[in-house]
Amino acid sequence: MMNHFYSIRSAAYRFFGGALLLGIACAPLAAKGQQDGVGRDRLEHGDRALSDVFPEPSFRADEPGSLTVSADYNPSPGPWMEGIDEREVFRASLKHESSPLSSYELRTGQGGQVYSLQGMFGESVPPSWRSNGPTSPWNDEVWQFVSVCTRYNDGRTPPDWIKKAEPYKTSFFVHNSGCYMQDAAAGSDLKNLYCPLLASSLDTEARVLRQVNWGLVPQMRTIHRSPILYYTQVRDAGEGVIELTWVVHNFSTRDDVVFDYHNAPWGGTRVSSLPLTYVARPDGTLAHDKFTVDSPGPYKRGVSAQKTGGFTISCVDESDDSPSLALVFGRDKHLDDQMLRKKQGKDYVQFKPSRYRSWRAYHPAYFKQLKNFQDIPANTFRNYQVVEFIPRLFLRPQETIWYRSYLVVGGKRRAVELAKTLVDHVDYGAMVFDARDTPMLSLPNEAGEPARLYARPVAGTLPVFAIRKKTDGKVIYTTDPYRLTPQEKLDLSIPEGHKGHDYYSRAVGYTLDGQTEFLGLLGFARREAPAADKGWQRLSEAAPRYWDGKADDFHVDVWVKTRQAAKP
Repeated sequence: MMNHFYSIRSAAYRFFGGALLLGIACAPLAAKGQQDGVGRDRLEHGDRALSDVFPEPSFRADEPGSLTVSADYNPSPGPWMEGIDEREVFRASLKHESSPLSSYELRTGQGGQVYSLQGMFGESVPPSWRSNGPTSPWNDEVWQFVSVCTRYNDGRTPPDWIKKAEPYKTSFFVHNSGCYMQDAAAGSDLKNLYCPLLASSLDTEARVLRQVNWGLVPQMRTIHRSPILYYTQVRDAGEGVIELTWVVHNFSTRDDVVFDYHNAPWGGTRVSSLPLTYVARPDGTLAHDKFTVDSPGPYKRGVSAQKTGGFTISCVDESDDSPSLALVFGRDKHLDDQMLRKKQGKDYVQFKPSRYRSWRAYHPAYFKQLKNFQDIPANTFRNYQVVEFIPRLFLRPQETIWYRSYLVVGGKRRAVELAKTLVDHVDYGAMVFDARDTPMLSLPNEAGEPARLYARPVAGTLPVFAIRKKTDGKVIYTTDPYRLTPQEKLDLSIPEGHKGHDYYSRAVGYTLDGQTEFLGLLGFARREAPAADKGWQRLSEAAPRYWDGKADDFHVDVWVKTRQAAKP
């Protein structure tokens, strides 16, 4: 990485089945096919060009062990909260086998989340328990990336005028998992709504599973639009080391929608499986996690990453061979350089120190009568030690960031040794995609030779989605993922002169009803055609059958490259 940028320049690539053929889903393992038991072949022949955006790995274990990847569903031991269906969330499983303490089975979800991670400690991911029923099925208590637009995040203490938006919510953060189902419209029979899967691929040689999802604002009734694409890569690095890399792109058409508070990751452990939590000191020794908040309030500020050793570890007991799970989040390796670049007026992405936070999500008074967690079933309370790492990175419109963390499964002593080694491998920054070296994909249409789109978010482009309305089967190509979503114009009567007047005066209430089927990401098209190149055509002209109505601020009539113009 040079400075804070990582530039993708790849001369070779492979592309398997990434094009949408007149309404046939290009993203492998759509929910229905997955329930029917789609095999490994569908994973291997996925959307390589669309999903291959990740920086090269820097760590490989001495003992790689074996890895088995499967897309065939079978129930995990759990136990999960009653009333939620694992079959609905399951995307794939990665089973690593080496020493008994370092072996694991990890399961990824439809939304891009890691929803299950089992080792000798049992199931480490919490049971998704809620006192009001199965309203949060693997969309919160999972390993995932979360992005917050603090400028317009008014959900906690909204001013009186914004309360007029009710029943639409005003919190503005984006999940890499799914929605809170208690926010569903009255009468809805939806049991889950995960971030739409747009593309995916498996590289067996590299031992990586990748997928691309449109991130969702988790409130199903909201005044905000998500402009976030989450690229997720899970890599088996060997010896119980799991590399998690996220690439996050902001395709907002508004300049003021900046995401400046992230979780990389948000996650944690099941307390009944891993009751002891430690955080590393700067010298690498362990301390019982004094940053744990023993109350239901999760808003303690936490601690600067550079005041820790860069990792935390949860264990079954205090012995050296205790089955354990570590999260390695790093120590802000680029902070000094980024602050200098900011001071010098150069491009920068990190604007302040990152923070680590942890807390118990249940109320401790609930357990005063209990001798230990084994006195009650593990799936009947919010069995959750939250771990949250907060990198302070700007994600501006039309920009892309990335972050790489590690999970380590193993005996306590060995997991700590590996975690110390991995701290310097944690990395992050901005990404820039060069149009000259970016693969181009064919745009399916009904006449003539197809036009082409970029496979990666090159500067000045917008993603083009293929979506279908479930009620009538109509397929459209659009830059607006909300194009088929029920909408209601709101009048919030925002005060004149308010800094958010332009944003809130245009407020629309969106109701995610689950009736839009995402067939895939077709690629990225230019908002403006290059002035010196005549070989570009409007999307509405290149694929008129799939163009829907008039263009607007979000449904943009973008420019695609014509095949004829590509010839000498």
